Amino acid sequence: MRLVTVAVLVVAVVGCAGSKSAKPPSGQKLPPYTCQRTSGAITVDGKLDEPAWQQAQVIDQFYSLHAGSEPPFKPTADQPLSVRLLHDDRFIYVAARITDRDIVANPDSTNPQRRGRESFFMDGDVFEIFFVPSDREPSYYYEIHLTPTGAVTDLRLIASDYMGWVDRLEWNSGTRQAVQMTGTLNRMDEDEGWTAELAIPLKSLVSGLPASTQPASLQSPWRFAVCMYDYSWQNIADNGNRQTLRFIASVPLPRLDFHRRGDFQVLEFADD
Repeated sequence: MRLVTVAVLVVAVVGCAGSKSAKPPSGQKLPPYTCQRTSGAITVDGKLDEPAWQQAQVIDQFYSLHAGSEPPFKPTADQPLSVRLLHDDRFIYVAARITDRDIVANPDSTNPQRRGRESFFMDGDVFEIFFVPSDREPSYYYEIHLTPTGAVTDLRLIASDYMGWVDRLEWNSGTRQAVQMTGTLNRMDEDEGWTAELAIPLKSLVSGLPASTQPASLQSPWRFAVCMYDYSWQNIADNGNRQTLRFIASVPLPRLDFHRRGDFQVLEFADD
């Protein structure tokens, strides 16, 4: 096994220890997630070694559905990843540590000429985060993808017609990302996983809100969800059969649709 480091500016870290996690009471929706203001500078390098990350609330309860299985999403028996969020006046920072025994990536995203740019994202492992930046239904919501090779796809979606591809790929969030990977791509061996770190400009996420609400955009609740596509020859479904694809979400979805914004978790921003 070899250690691969990809520096492309996005912070996703899985499996961080320390802070309390928010878990839903049985049969109820998740409580709000509080995004703390960072107490220091965040260097987007995928290492997640800044002290501020240890103060961030950790998301470590996830729900999954194997391809071909009947919904709803069920709590995972393992801990496939852990995620933390922080913010300052300019960015939302995302840290995720992903446990992945079989790291898979689209061959196109391993091409040096494509790395760090948008590529097709659904035929390999991908970390996703969705933001709905308003307590009222906005014109847009946002979806940002990161692959183990550091390729980013950022999408601005029309809330009334998210299946339409209008404006999806033309929009650029200006996200910075960094990825570090422990394992080998696209080989049937035993990998450990990958970490990622993201700095997402707040300005890009409130661009679809009315101008009168933008200055106070962090004072009202948002909604968000963390999702993943996990491809692996080691994935085992509930019936014991091996499946190549597992869908993972931070919210208990009733069916396979990562765009169910009404099921997203409330996101609140702390000022201190």
